[in-house]
Amino acid sequence: MLTSRLASVSPLRRGSRLTGQNKRPDIQVRDCRSVEAVVQVAAATIGEAESVAAVVKALTDLNVLWAWQLRQASDAHWARYGPSHGLELAIKAELASPSSGATLGKLRPEDVPPRLRRFLLIQDEDGRPPRRLYAFGALSFGLLTVPPHERQHLMLTVLELLALVSGLLLPIPFEMLQRFWMEDVEGERGWTVLPTTQDYQKALATACFASGLMVCAFSVFIGTYIAAAGHRASLQFYENVMPALSYIIATFVFGDLFPLLGLVFWNLLIAANSPIPVICAVLLTLGFLSLFLTIMNYFSTLEMALELYHLPWYVMLTLALNIPWLRHRLTDEALRPSAERRAAELRALLGLEDNQPGARQPQLPG
Repeated sequence: MLTSRLASVSPLRRGSRLTGQNKRPDIQVRDCRSVEAVVQVAAATIGEAESVAAVVKALTDLNVLWAWQLRQASDAHWARYGPSHGLELAIKAELASPSSGATLGKLRPEDVPPRLRRFLLIQDEDGRPPRRLYAFGALSFGLLTVPPHERQHLMLTVLELLALVSGLLLPIPFEMLQRFWMEDVEGERGWTVLPTTQDYQKALATACFASGLMVCAFSVFIGTYIAAAGHRASLQFYENVMPALSYIIATFVFGDLFPLLGLVFWNLLIAANSPIPVICAVLLTLGFLSLFLTIMNYFSTLEMALELYHLPWYVMLTLALNIPWLRHRLTDEALRPSAERRAAELRALLGLEDNQPGARQPQLPG
């Protein structure tokens, strides 16, 4: 697997041009969690919560307030802090590999890239309410809020999945049309001849194949760029990747997956002696599709309302037409409370506290 092989490669020396690291300062690299937060997480991991207060007091008395200070502690320092051996090892493990959801640094609102500001519902510098993204890639914008050391791995995983699935679908369009070879085509051929049903099927198969090929190839290309230049890269670096990821996902869904499903049904209807069984199979498939869409989007309206809020209008219209019984949950009024709650959670992961100047998000316009 691509990600496992990349993980086994020893990193090049820091600052090398071959690493492709962004030369701009990334303020998230420094672990700016408080020592109290680190000790609490470590103590909870091993069930030693009663020791937190004493260790935190010993640290603060010595003016050790932040995790980046604690990372420099020697064995002699740890002896003065007074944790048990188990708690000391747990704290060191937490410092080396922060737990999921741990905030590694504090960001100012002006340090957040423009599209991420809009995604997190942060008001503009002039105080105007944030505008919607209207981007299919909004579904994956949450990747920007994870700790920097996990961002590259997760982005490569998404691209690897897209490349794998689209690559597996590549042979299907022409496998279904393999009975239509050039020597079997009868009648006139040329620019002035009206197209037949087979010609339209071949055109749709070609479009599905081309879409899948572009998704597979560009997922590999972008994955290569991220592997070469994305190690602990800045938020701006990954925010600039999002438009490309948005187009890749949209092409996969609307240019490969759904047209391929239609091509399968179309080919089966033409090849069948009686269309009745095929029509029943199509209706059954559409029923299961509606069931899956209902379950998936009911979850999305509860836990990913912010991502739904930023989707393009044609995606929301497609969802409303396919699952009309959930249309009331896809309106702006229904999504607004959950979207604001999730935006606040993601801002907290980035260290954008709502009490910071300019970070507080006003109510979305009704």
